[in-house]
Amino acid sequence: MDIMEYRHCPVLIIDDELHTESARGKKLATLEEELKLLGFPVLAAPTAKEGETLARSDMSISCVLLDAGLDALRLGKEIKSANPSLPIFLIAEKLKVKDLPPEAVTGLAGYLWLMEDTEDFLAGRVEKAAQDYINAMLPPFFRELVQYTYEWKYAWHTPGHMGGVAFRKTPAGRYFFDFMGENVMRSDLSVSVPELGSLLEHSDVVGQAEAEAARAFGAEKTYFVTNGTSTANKIVFHGTVTPGDVVLADRNCHKSAMHAIIMTGATPIYFIPTRNQYGIIGPIHNKEFERKSILKKLKGCKLLKKKPSSARLAIVTNSTYDGLCYDVHSIKERMKDSVDFLHFDEAWYGYAAFHPLYAGRYGMHPQKNDSKLPTMFATQSTHKVMAAFSQGSMVHAKSGKTPIDFERFNEAFMMHTSTSPQYGIIASL
Repeated sequence: MDIMEYRHCPVLIIDDELHTESARGKKLATLEEELKLLGFPVLAAPTAKEGETLARSDMSISCVLLDAGLDALRLGKEIKSANPSLPIFLIAEKLKVKDLPPEAVTGLAGYLWLMEDTEDFLAGRVEKAAQDYINAMLPPFFRELVQYTYEWKYAWHTPGHMGGVAFRKTPAGRYFFDFMGENVMRSDLSVSVPELGSLLEHSDVVGQAEAEAARAFGAEKTYFVTNGTSTANKIVFHGTVTPGDVVLADRNCHKSAMHAIIMTGATPIYFIPTRNQYGIIGPIHNKEFERKSILKKLKGCKLLKKKPSSARLAIVTNSTYDGLCYDVHSIKERMKDSVDFLHFDEAWYGYAAFHPLYAGRYGMHPQKNDSKLPTMFATQSTHKVMAAFSQGSMVHAKSGKTPIDFERFNEAFMMHTSTSPQYGIIASL
């Protein structure tokens, strides 16, 4: 699928004869004009240093045209280190290509024979490479949302502002429209647009986007949530807990977990964390996760007429509100005979999967014997410490000893999810 506009995706030309009166400079100038006619902004850098600075600072660049004589080996490596999939063309002369070291041309999109081919042909090569890059780079849902928006269709469905038209009928509304921007209005769509799939059914491009997120975060299945991790926590509870089930809860859990306990009719038993003289919330000690300690809590709970030998779900805040994170593998091992489902509220900790420092300390980190350990959930406020719009959250799930009934779980998801989700939030996720 082709994205129809390139106005946000410049081409970077790095050549020391740019904007000179030499034959090469004039040819570059006509190529630059041809690219602009195709809709590409053009960034010009006459030195390797300027080119490197632009390539590293502007992540919207869709293609780089690099003078083969400008330290091409080092510069190409530097650009690729920042963005490995960015297409780079070497501007070269056929007779001189044989003098280039093999490393200088590894991973290139190709050559541009500047003085031999027409500007139309050269621009066409660049356009095709940039187009392929953009289409591959954009994630599934956002790519389809951009495509649909740039088809400039009238909206004969909700929302009622009809692509922003309603706002422009009053002075305050017009100011709102101009401030927010037309793309925000045009991309504010509804389930009436079948091309964009359904968040409730996880179909088509929404499902593809969630599947990509699951691979990125190490989950078996990922659900996009458009009302924050307060809602994500309630989804996990309603997907796993029934009235009367015992839930082990971090005594310093978020209030949404308490709301979920009330809503599901579960019986709470608390892990008691530490707290120092400064009021800093410390971790739950390992002994609290031991089977002996949990059995003692179950036996001593006056709310339970029948004393079960295990709990249905345990929820632990990871990291704590003061930034302390747990050895997740250790907790899973200690609790393998005490709970069916282990839920880590990682609202402020979604980044953990992307740095080796946190290996073994986040819910979705793989473990060899996962099939014998509690089934895992992690809820993350992607909007808090990562790049998503406010309220953008995720539920990650991974089966362990207790299978997840995903059909039932999706009923819980639908219970808490609007039939009119904000598409900008989904796209940002």
